[in-house]
Amino acid sequence: MSGSFKLLSITVTAALLSACGGQSDDANIGPAEVEFSPALVAQVDTDRIKAAADEPEMWLTYGGTYDEQRHSALGQINRDTLP
Repeated sequence: MSGSFKLLSITVTAALLSACGGQSDDANIGPAEVEFSPALVAQVDTDRIKAAADEPEMWLTYGGTYDEQRHSALGQINRDTLP
């Protein structure tokens, strides 16, 4: 590989990576804005995670329920509320 091709490859890669790093203000909503509370963490135990389907408004795991269904039983978004 020639030196100029290697330099071009590194430059293009760096440009692509820097373009991927930016975030808008809307993207800063989420767990980073939630204050950490050891008392709240202590409330999440194995039994509560296994019964996560009983609390559809609280996603205690990435998939929402113990069996990682990634489905919300909440009814706020349905066929009637879609534009």
